[in-house]
Amino acid sequence: MFCDDMNLFITEMTDEAKALESSTGEDLEPCFLDSVKDRLGESKLLNDPVFFYFHDQGKFNYRYDIELHGYDIDEFDNSLSLFFCDIRNPMHIVDNDSVNRMWNRSLHFAKIALGARQRDFQDYLDGPAGDLADDIQKLANSPSGLTKIRIIIVSNGISTLRKREKQSALNGNIDVEIILWDAEWLYENCNTNKAQEDIIIDFLSEEYSAITKGGIPFLRVPQNDPAFECYQCVIPGKVVSHMYREYGSPLLEGNVRSFLTSKTAVNKSIQETIRKEPDRFYIYNNGIAAIASAVKINGNLITEITHIQIINGGQTTASLALSEQKLGADLSDISVPMKLTVIRLPEDQKSELDMLVQKISRTSNSQNKISDADFFSNDPFHLEMKRISERISVPGMSHARYWFYERARGEYEQGIMFRTSQQKKAFIETHPKDMYLTKGNFAKFYEIWKQHPDLVSKGDVACFKKFGEFISKDFQEHQDEYNDLFFKRVTGVAALYRKLEQRITKKQQSWFGGSYRANIISYSLSLFFYLLGRQCLGDEKFELSVIWDKGITETLIQELLRICQLVYAEITSTDRPEENVTQWCKKESCWNGTKEHLKDLRISGQAIQPYLRNRLQLRSEQKEAKEEAAFTNLIDSFRLCFEKPHKGKWGNLIRFYEKNKQLFELNNPEEVALYRVGLMDMNKSRQVPNQDECKIALSIWRDAEAFGWDCN
Repeated sequence: MFCDDMNLFITEMTDEAKALESSTGEDLEPCFLDSVKDRLGESKLLNDPVFFYFHDQGKFNYRYDIELHGYDIDEFDNSLSLFFCDIRNPMHIVDNDSVNRMWNRSLHFAKIALGARQRDFQDYLDGPAGDLADDIQKLANSPSGLTKIRIIIVSNGISTLRKREKQSALNGNIDVEIILWDAEWLYENCNTNKAQEDIIIDFLSEEYSAITKGGIPFLRVPQNDPAFECYQCVIPGKVVSHMYREYGSPLLEGNVRSFLTSKTAVNKSIQETIRKEPDRFYIYNNGIAAIASAVKINGNLITEITHIQIINGGQTTASLALSEQKLGADLSDISVPMKLTVIRLPEDQKSELDMLVQKISRTSNSQNKISDADFFSNDPFHLEMKRISERISVPGMSHARYWFYERARGEYEQGIMFRTSQQKKAFIETHPKDMYLTKGNFAKFYEIWKQHPDLVSKGDVACFKKFGEFISKDFQEHQDEYNDLFFKRVTGVAALYRKLEQRITKKQQSWFGGSYRANIISYSLSLFFYLLGRQCLGDEKFELSVIWDKGITETLIQELLRICQLVYAEITSTDRPEENVTQWCKKESCWNGTKEHLKDLRISGQAIQPYLRNRLQLRSEQKEAKEEAAFTNLIDSFRLCFEKPHKGKWGNLIRFYEKNKQLFELNNPEEVALYRVGLMDMNKSRQVPNQDECKIALSIWRDAEAFGWDCN
């Protein structure tokens, strides 16, 4: 059954890539990699990959056959991933000779880009390949240097070879690793909600045993809750370095990684201790905090840790690794304190794991500069967008269609898995793939609408972080503005973006060179909204939500394609100050220059006419939408206050509050809110609390639990 399902899954992915190749004229390898990227969703395995086809059979250097199909840069650990796509008949056998040929072809690119003829090589290249050579040089010349090259071979075939294999370091201090994503790996990782690869540290393995001498010592800290096991450990600095060099930034929990950058990763004070007083590292350094799903213990030693993630101590971890790798530091005398929390949740509580991890991470980092926006994935904003997406359907078909807002990674694929063919067909009909939104997608489309294409060009991580910093706070203050109308407007941007993705291909657009499509679309749509703001439309206004009801006309698409062609010429202009187009598009000066040079462009009145709405009528509709959202939010807050687990317990909370007022330090409105909810819950008052009072009371409830109150 497993093999049949896997065969079907890989065949569908292959057919999807071939159909995309046929319709767009793009090369098959990037099409397949795009399909893999879409299925991995918000995985931590990818950052902001660029896929393309490059094959040079000895033209630049007769000794080298160079081929690769994409790259990805991790700015947090200064590592580089090079992609080679092996797409043949589904489930073909991938043997050792094939793997060696593929990874060598890809690595040749990096060797030349770092070699004596690097400048000639960059002049020889163009498009994304030229950008890659430029990026390799920038990584190599950065303070931390290029730390690691991963050759990721993505195949629709089956292999019995090891999925990870280390190679000799390049230029003496650049780690090289071969990673194989074959059909079995793709099936397991694209069909689950796993956010990243499994990280298992075996201290008895050959690579660790010489350092740990059989494991790491620990002191068990007793816990009343059986879901948690806590250990205070001492871990050798060389082990911490080795872990980070092997797994890179995925070893760090997402909130730590969002704070850590290549500029902040290496702490000078930590480096000085490593260099001058390594034997006092344990005394001076706070160490690291980590979580895991399991440990193996032999006597008084931990011999294996499963699914380890570092939630505090990112700078310590990165500094140790980079000091050893780049500066040749001896870590033999360094010991690092580590607090390890093992979380063992029952199967029926696994869905709570992400929220629990974030809560532990938040409290562990309470002394650091990590903002609440870094803990955004379980924000109430997402709950609201998910609720709206499930409630309102798009008209115009014989059956209802819904935008699928994926609040938790893997929800969409889980909706398809383990269904019969008929059930799967029904699900896709009501939730088509082109109406599927991840949180990262939503952030990108919102920022395009708000005319920030330079931010969007920096990649999903940077865009989502900036989006979170604003939305998380603004949603609390103006929740009723994030209503059905808001959702329809952002999905309107999504619909335009995806329609342009389908139309901007080498086969359909003679001006398109095959590269920078995402940058072109982001800039063009932002420019479109900017020009609409400059253009006098009288009493009317372009309204994105109309797309929800009327769809997208061919006239509008043709107008947007006209803008795209002009934008393409602008961002690739030969007089641009930055040679690397990908990097150029990330800069605010690129966006400002694009606006300045194209500010007098006129939008066709015929193209936008179906989407114009009277401003007064629109204001009235916005007011109605806000009032409806406010009423819905009031009902939701009210229901939350007076349903389990809160129902019948507010009296207990009031008694706890009255005994411990000094802990809460409530002001008068907050105290009024607590008593108003409590008295109604105890049937001692009929005065209904408003939405804000319900929110305040729920917040006080959470504070009380933090102070040790048990509602039972």
